[in-house]
Amino acid sequence: MKRLFWNQLLYLWQIIRFRFICWLSLICFSIIFLSTQLINSSHTSIFNLFFADTSQGTSFNFILWLVYFLIPLLIVLNSFKLLWQTTIMHLRGLQIPPKNFTVVTMLLMGVIAFAYVFVTLLVMLLVTALFKLPSLSFFNLADWQAIPLLFINNFLGIYFTLILQGTIGKFNSALGLIIPASLLIMTSLLKWPLNPLNNLIIMRFNFPGFLLLVLATLIMVIVYGIIDHFFSVE
Repeated sequence: MKRLFWNQLLYLWQIIRFRFICWLSLICFSIIFLSTQLINSSHTSIFNLFFADTSQGTSFNFILWLVYFLIPLLIVLNSFKLLWQTTIMHLRGLQIPPKNFTVVTMLLMGVIAFAYVFVTLLVMLLVTALFKLPSLSFFNLADWQAIPLLFINNFLGIYFTLILQGTIGKFNSALGLIIPASLLIMTSLLKWPLNPLNNLIIMRFNFPGFLLLVLATLIMVIVYGIIDHFFSVE
């Protein structure tokens, strides 16, 4: 399993390298540029600019939030389908159990989500310290509590959308992108209590919503595993 993971990670990196570097550079540059515009602000943090309540804010907040959470989907696209098409015969020749393919795929999605959230939040923290911007504050939590919680929250949200993209993409690659993107747009505009992605907007954050996001992510992992087991082309 370990060897399979590292081999597939290397192949996946070759597929997504250009998109990953370009999109990540774009969002990081945007964070840095926008931070320079907040230097004289004593109330607005770079975190609030990206993750504030878009339904009550400006169209600019809506665009920033949507772009931030759409980028992982645009990085991945149909990469996993292409990955397995190029390596499946070789791997099956090594008699690797099919369930290992599924586990490794979900782990690789987790790696992408983790790397994206880690780098972007790190850049936000660095520019906050460098330009002495207001720090992250939500749900009455101190900095040292809010940052880890925001990291976990964003990771789960992005991982959920990637799993959803991968599940639907097994049947139709275009819908695999359209449906998660539509869910993100709906999230940014409407406050539907049962939407697991509500917590990605920090003004709506609450712990019942966080538990809903965790539960929804676990359900999607199970659904993905079932579909991959029963509907993958032998």
